[in-house]
Amino acid sequence: MTETVLAIPAIQLLNGLQPEARKRAIAWSNACVPFINANFPGLTFRITNTRRTSAEQVALNTGGLSDLTLGWHNFGLAWDFAIIDASGHYITDGSHPAYAALGNISLQFGCHYPIIMKSGRPDSDHIEFHPGVTLSEIIHVSNIIDELRT
Repeated sequence: MTETVLAIPAIQLLNGLQPEARKRAIAWSNACVPFINANFPGLTFRITNTRRTSAEQVALNTGGLSDLTLGWHNFGLAWDFAIIDASGHYITDGSHPAYAALGNISLQFGCHYPIIMKSGRPDSDHIEFHPGVTLSEIIHVSNIIDELRT
């Protein structure tokens, strides 16, 4: 199945990432371009999502598209990407081999991939960067900061 993807300027999306995650996403993207051209002629890719608001994350969880109501996207430490066919349509089948191939490139840059959801299904278009810290630790620190602001 495919669907048309509306392009959001990449710089706008990348600016939603924390600085170190942004550097990794740029390096990953730069490594993916020659790889996809050589190994998957006619396909391309784009980053589709970086930072999310809490409301956006809750909506994805409610819709069954995420296991989490608060996740790495909320802290600017994750990005999603789409594989695009030659007609400009988003390939939504995460089992397409280009997803794993591009996702695995992120490992060279200290990122986490693949991410397996609670259902056991891989989140094929999702990459995270969080060296030496867990999501619960990030949430805990975020809660402390929120309390200090009130």
